[in-house]
Amino acid sequence: MEEEAVDVPQQFHSDSLCGVCTICAHCKSCNNCPCEEGDESVHCSHCDGCSYCYLCPVLCDTICTPGGLVDELTGSLFGAISSFL
Repeated sequence: MEEEAVDVPQQFHSDSLCGVCTICAHCKSCNNCPCEEGDESVHCSHCDGCSYCYLCPVLCDTICTPGGLVDELTGSLFGAISSFL
């Protein structure tokens, strides 16, 4: 009997430059931003990240992959720098 592979989404390194790519899934709802004060719609919690959506095609759709070279390299580099500060 053959087991099916479970598709577990990979995550970017915590200190990686590629971590900004986690906001790309919410960029479609940015046309509903900004939210009025007190608005508790689901998309409102993601409006702060809309200013980074221009990076998605440039960075996230080209060189950033979870666990990839850029992710690991920048994650390690930025993590090392932050530990010295």
